[in-house]
Amino acid sequence: GVDVVADYLESEGITNYLVEIGGEVRAKGVNVKGEKWRIAIEKPDNDSQMQVQRIISLDNQALATSGEYKTFVEADGTHYSHTIDTKTGYPIENNIASLTVIMDSCMSADGFATAFGVLGKEKALALANKLDIAILIISKTETGFEESYSAAFAPFIQE
Repeated sequence: GVDVVADYLESEGITNYLVEIGGEVRAKGVNVKGEKWRIAIEKPDNDSQMQVQRIISLDNQALATSGEYKTFVEADGTHYSHTIDTKTGYPIENNIASLTVIMDSCMSADGFATAFGVLGKEKALALANKLDIAILIISKTETGFEESYSAAFAPFIQE
């Protein structure tokens, strides 16, 4: 849906836009201040207040985030992911809380975000680096959250 709206805006000659539907984003051009679009990546925390993990800038790119911190089921003290491992047919079991992918289209970014989540952190980072895809992985650890990202993601980070 994001890509369809963005393509329509471009067909109407609109060159500066940000389209967001359900957390997926595509941006082109600049905002009203003449700056690249800045996007906040949510900290994957279960509390009721949204917090920012990272801010990145987009220019003619799309972003999709897959996360296990909002859409899951707890049963008998076990956390079950909403993402299914295609090899086993069961929910994935890893410590990835959130995985963000930046690509040219939301459709591609969303598909890769899910696939990378199924692979797990190490395999996802290795493949993303091999394919030169920008990804940010936020993993849950015993002491909090830990960030890992591909080489292609580094230029997007805003301090």
